[in-house]
Amino acid sequence: MFMTKAAVESGDSFLEEGRKMYRLLIDLMGAADVREDGLGFLSYGEIWRACCERGMFLLHKEGFAVMMDGLTWMETEGLLRRERVTGGSWFGAGRHSFV
Repeated sequence: MFMTKAAVESGDSFLEEGRKMYRLLIDLMGAADVREDGLGFLSYGEIWRACCERGMFLLHKEGFAVMMDGLTWMETEGLLRRERVTGGSWFGAGRHSFV
């Protein structure tokens, strides 16, 4: 599932970063334009900048790729719904919560 060595090998620290990113996405989705199906668009650039402002993934050589692995992990675990489009994704609440 993961593409980066950092995501595969970091174990608990990857999960902790995932928790932080989940909370960040919830915050960002509060300001996103939401469609009738409840999904809000967030660009990957917007997510990346917000992660950098919070000091996330900066120690990883492939930080952006690790962030993308985090999004994939959250989708796979049912923490969020995700519809991929060019430049970003439409996100919504998943079937589980993780706070």
